[in-house]
Amino acid sequence: MSDADPQATCEICGGANPSWHVDSDRWNTALYRGAIACPSCFIEAHEAATGMRSTWALVPSTPFRWIDDDGRPTPFGEVLR
Repeated sequence: MSDADPQATCEICGGANPSWHVDSDRWNTALYRGAIACPSCFIEAHEAATGMRSTWALVPSTPFRWIDDDGRPTPFGEVLR
């Protein structure tokens, strides 16, 4: 996300906010609608709201681009072996 994107900054901690999502029922339990929160702040709010501590999975959305040995993304559709 670019710095010009209003969702690029977490409204809670002021840190960088990557592009991510969570199911709306989880979001609405933890935060008010319309809030912009980074994953760390969301998890903290979710734990405070629910009393539930959990491990969260971070998985890439499709289409996914593999990173080559030099740290560069591969072209879409190419799979590294």
